[in-house]
Amino acid sequence: MVRAKDKRLMVGMGLIAAFLFIVTVGLSVYESQQPREALACEHVQAVMPLFNLLPILSTFGVVVGMGAYYIMSQKIETKEETIKKSGEVILRFLDSDEKKVVSRLLGNHGKVLQAEITRMDGMSKVKSHRVVKRMLKKGVIEVEGFGKTNIVKLPQELWESLVN
Repeated sequence: MVRAKDKRLMVGMGLIAAFLFIVTVGLSVYESQQPREALACEHVQAVMPLFNLLPILSTFGVVVGMGAYYIMSQKIETKEETIKKSGEVILRFLDSDEKKVVSRLLGNHGKVLQAEITRMDGMSKVKSHRVVKRMLKKGVIEVEGFGKTNIVKLPQELWESLVN
């Protein structure tokens, strides 16, 4: 589910978190072996334990971030797969003229003038108008006015599911 690039990123972040943790533990062990009188004053003695918590807390933050990223990337991947499947399902319910229009849209990066649909083989102005209206009613396309004609577009989600 998680892509190789994402896995490398997560391994890198894990190594950074492990390094921070090891440094923190090393500093804590070193400091615990030092006599308390070696520190400058009592204020420094009070602040040092808080200072030692910073790397531990940052390590914890990195680990939590990695976990959240991993979980969210799986959800995004699942959503992308669902969108792709829904795009394929939508195409099954289109008739031959509607499939021609979709293939033309895919060939023109998801946008085409309605006048160009009219010039396709087997289409007239009336037929192209009816096909566009049916597809608009089904939610397969979007239409924007453009002068005396319309721009027919695939919705972004459908475009992404059909192209990828």
